[in-house]
Amino acid sequence: MQTRRWYPLLLIALVTAISLGAVVSIPSLRGWHLWGPFAAHTASEPLRVAQAGTPTPAPVIPAQPRGLVPDAAAVPAASHAHTPRARPAWAPSDRQRMLDRVYLAGKENRPDDAVAALEAWDAQHPNDPQVLRELARLLVRGSRVDDDGFVRYRALLALRSDTSVRAEYASALLARQRYDSAAANFRILTADDDTNIDYHLGLGRALAWGNHPREAEPELRWVVARTPSDTVLVTMLRLARGAFDPSAAEAGRWVADDPSFPPYRLALARANMREHRFGLAAASFDTLFAMTPRPGLALVREAASAHSSASDSVGDAQLLGRAVALSPLDLGLRRSYAEALAWSGDRTGAIAQYDALLAGTNDPDLMLARGRLYAWTGNSAAAERDLCLSAALSPSPEAWVMLGDLYRWRGDRSRAQDAYDRAIALHPGDREAASGLEALSAAARHDAYVTLRNDLGLFPFSSYVGDNAGFSLYTAGMRDGLALGSRSALTLGLEGRRIGAYDAIDRPAMNGWAADAGLVHYVGGFRLAADGGIARHESLGDFGFGSVTASGPWNRIWTSVELRSGAAYQVLMSAGALRYSDALASATIPFGRVALSAGVDQMWLSDGNTRNSMNVGVRYSLGYGVSAVYAGGMIGFDHGSDSYWDPRRYSSHAVGLEFASQHEDGLSFTARVLPGIGVSTDAVTGAPDQSNRSAAQLSSNFAMDYRRRWWDLRLDGDYAQGVRGSGYHSARARAGVRITP
Repeated sequence: MQTRRWYPLLLIALVTAISLGAVVSIPSLRGWHLWGPFAAHTASEPLRVAQAGTPTPAPVIPAQPRGLVPDAAAVPAASHAHTPRARPAWAPSDRQRMLDRVYLAGKENRPDDAVAALEAWDAQHPNDPQVLRELARLLVRGSRVDDDGFVRYRALLALRSDTSVRAEYASALLARQRYDSAAANFRILTADDDTNIDYHLGLGRALAWGNHPREAEPELRWVVARTPSDTVLVTMLRLARGAFDPSAAEAGRWVADDPSFPPYRLALARANMREHRFGLAAASFDTLFAMTPRPGLALVREAASAHSSASDSVGDAQLLGRAVALSPLDLGLRRSYAEALAWSGDRTGAIAQYDALLAGTNDPDLMLARGRLYAWTGNSAAAERDLCLSAALSPSPEAWVMLGDLYRWRGDRSRAQDAYDRAIALHPGDREAASGLEALSAAARHDAYVTLRNDLGLFPFSSYVGDNAGFSLYTAGMRDGLALGSRSALTLGLEGRRIGAYDAIDRPAMNGWAADAGLVHYVGGFRLAADGGIARHESLGDFGFGSVTASGPWNRIWTSVELRSGAAYQVLMSAGALRYSDALASATIPFGRVALSAGVDQMWLSDGNTRNSMNVGVRYSLGYGVSAVYAGGMIGFDHGSDSYWDPRRYSSHAVGLEFASQHEDGLSFTARVLPGIGVSTDAVTGAPDQSNRSAAQLSSNFAMDYRRRWWDLRLDGDYAQGVRGSGYHSARARAGVRITP
């Protein structure tokens, strides 16, 4: 409150003092002399300019006696006035007059006159820093297009290294669009003062406007980091970054600087594409689309290309679907969408797109593409229709090759061969057609190999058959199969045999050998085989053996018929010289998961006895290779014999499980376990109670086959208990290696 009281008084006193000072000083400056309240003015004499060569006499001042002071009365009244001492006349220097002319010319907007005055002075007085600087400024700002102003700046910098002069020079170069020179001078300035924002900004502008955006980016980034609120500089930095293609590392730094700016995300995605980092590019596009809810068509297609390059067929199809929604009338885009759907596995969706494309037109290329999809989906009829129409409208090797593939997949090899031949006729040397023909040849070779696989190759083996009734047979030998074309094979065999017994004293072992030859031929799916040979045993003599077999599918029924003859000791499991002849027939009928089988066997022995047998079976697949199995049978002889097992009538029933795992190559395994019961019309051998006509049974078998390209290992065997009576056991085992060169 005190300040407000004296402040007006102080202000009034200050203004009054200033006014009194002006009253006293202004008249004095103008030649007025103040004597109290009166003032006298002495008129100045006019300035006389001397003529050239004419001396001007100095004014004569009368001398006054020293020490004498004239009396006031003796002095005239006029002499009482103060007479000032004469001063020399002031005249501006030539330099000042030149500067005055420059000033007036600039004030009156006559820059050319100012430049002329400065140039004239510079011509007479070179290396004047002030004049050079002003002249350079006027020349740069003027309408002249020459480099005189820049020459003056360079001359001035040559005289002295002045930072302010160089800054003016660099700014002038920038204004005159001399961007490279401006950048060079701004680099010198930033080297001298690395903390000056104006210098870095000038360098960034010069580089950016001089089409060097990559070099401008670090300078502008440096400036923006220190002035983050300046939106103009942020925009300039974004423009500079958008003017060149960054590396993925550079674009990653941009995203880190400003994660919410979509163009930086786009730059990162494109950089990853250029560097073949397609997975990262696809991810960057996904992030960009999360920030951009409604991307444009071009951007969607670019993102789809990234997903395609990253082998993301599903992502590619989804993005192309969005693109089709944005431009539904673009047929080329819709076709790309259909191809992407087919690639992603959505063949139904791809067919729907091709249906839309083919509405009202019969384009052969589209027919071909849709036909391929129909073929891949298993619609063979629709595929054949489209492919044949495409080939008719515009015969092309692609259409005929696809038709050949379709027929080959069907198994119609003759039509496939014809289609491939047509493709080669249209385009000799067509790789796809040649590949199809090679596939046909390979399929034929494979079929022949699969067909004859069990008949070809060298097969060393060893086997054993025996029971606890005193019979045993050991064999070791080798078989070989030689192909005769693609459907036939010649088989040869040689083996050594040994028939032994537990009581070797009463019944000593008998050694022997056997040799045979055979022929195998395949007709359609049927296997026809015939073989014959001769066997010799000690104490048994020589005898021949042979068989004829036909087996294969008849409609849906697997059938087998066999006629055979030979020594009966292996069939009856009893050492002796009996011969036999046998006729067998069997059939298996599948019904979904159920398979029914039945077989009959009639055997005639050389002792006049006859054996009749019949068997039935049911297999039900439980899944995962496991099946439930029932096996039943009946066997009977016409009359009894003391040398072998000869029941009048014996029947058996067994129920169990079977496991099977079959593979073309690698390990295949099959095993079966069947517990059951046997019933005989005669007393069961070995039963404690001879009135009991039944016996518990157990039969089991297994087969293992490990296959490789040129060899396979085979091992199989079976074990039975109680099949002839209580306490009876029998076993069989066989091992071998088949080598197929």
